[in-house]
Amino acid sequence: MLGLAELSQRGGGGDLVPGLAELLARLDASGCGSTVAILGAVGSPPTGGSGSDASWLTVDEAAELMCVTTRTARSLASRGQVVGRKDRRGWLLDRQGAEDYRRMHVG
Repeated sequence: MLGLAELSQRGGGGDLVPGLAELLARLDASGCGSTVAILGAVGSPPTGGSGSDASWLTVDEAAELMCVTTRTARSLASRGQVVGRKDRRGWLLDRQGAEDYRRMHVG
C-alpha cells in the first residue's frame, strides 16, 4: 500500500479513482502523514472539512450505520469498498461512504 508521499510523487492516482486527489489533500491536511491507508471507495470522499473527526466513524459506529457486523465493516474498508484509514487503534471509516453504502445495499 502506498503512503501519501508516494501517491503524490506518482501523480496522486486521481486518474484511477475519482475524487482520490481531493481525498489525498484532505488526509494530508489532517496531519495523518504517510501511515494512512489510502483505499478506493464506494461513494464520496470524506466530508466535513479538513481534519474534522466528525467525518470519521469507528468500525462499531460504521457497522451500526451500515446495518452490517463489525467484521463486515472492517472487511469493506480493508478491501476498499468504503473509504477507510487505519490508525494505531484500528480502522476508521468515512461517514459519507458508510451512508452511501447503506443507501445502496440496505435501502
